[in-house]
Amino acid sequence: MGRYLFKTILAVIPTLFGVVTIVFFLIHLTPGDPALAILGPHATADSIRELRLSLDLDQPLYLQYFKFMRNLMQGDMGRSLVTGQPVLLETLRPLPYTIQLAVAGVLISLILGIPIGVVSAVRRNTFLDYFMRAASISGISIPVFFLAILILWVFSYHLGWFPIIGVGDTTNWRSLLHHLILPASAIGISMAVLIMRLTRSCMLEVLSQDYVRTARAKGLAEKSVILSHALKNALLPIVTVVGLYMGQLLGGAILTETVFARMGVGKLLMDAIFARDYPQVQGTVLIFACAVIFVNLTVDIIYRFLDPRIKL
Repeated sequence: MGRYLFKTILAVIPTLFGVVTIVFFLIHLTPGDPALAILGPHATADSIRELRLSLDLDQPLYLQYFKFMRNLMQGDMGRSLVTGQPVLLETLRPLPYTIQLAVAGVLISLILGIPIGVVSAVRRNTFLDYFMRAASISGISIPVFFLAILILWVFSYHLGWFPIIGVGDTTNWRSLLHHLILPASAIGISMAVLIMRLTRSCMLEVLSQDYVRTARAKGLAEKSVILSHALKNALLPIVTVVGLYMGQLLGGAILTETVFARMGVGKLLMDAIFARDYPQVQGTVLIFACAVIFVNLTVDIIYRFLDPRIKL
């Protein structure tokens, strides 16, 4: 295990280097002048020129790249062109709220998707199975942003059970939870329909295996066969999908954060892109890449516990 983790960490370095390099050049090649975006359309040519000089935007692109990489090696991601604050500080400030949203959304999807998928597989070709499959197709067809607006319209605007926007009082966990339920439910329901269909397919495949028939022939209770033998082996593809979704959510649930006006790194990234805030975009994407790599590493470790036959 330790050797595998060491090799994975070594492989992360060129991956992050490639991500940072590609993002740096892509963001600098996009149309628009960050100095003009910061000062506004009524800025004078002299003020724009002075700002470009102060931000080193007048230097050749390769010199800007080498300077950025040198500072990055020293742990300095630069300062935001808009706020003037360190990029790392600006990114870490909303990160906990995105983590809360991602974890809550994934938990809701697992709580809903796995049991429904198992029941649908065990009750195959029954009315309950047909109903769940039809519901899952309907759920997949609904975009997450539309589902978020619908949930917001019903439970906040009409019923008034939950607040409409924001993250709540950061010093009160009840307020945070109250503001978290609706956006997490929007993400969780959208993801649960996919988890349900995947669980059903995996369970159907596993239930037809010889070792499941052997377990039943030995007289084991059906509940034990389903949960201890079948479900455990059906979880590998589900863990893969959950890991991919978690990486995406940690990268910013942009649509959900926008609908509910939640503070988060997804909204931070969108604002930085529109403002041509090069350092903020680069730093935020680097944090995203680290989050995705960490989630994938965690998924690989979970594989080992689910199936000892898998060698890391």
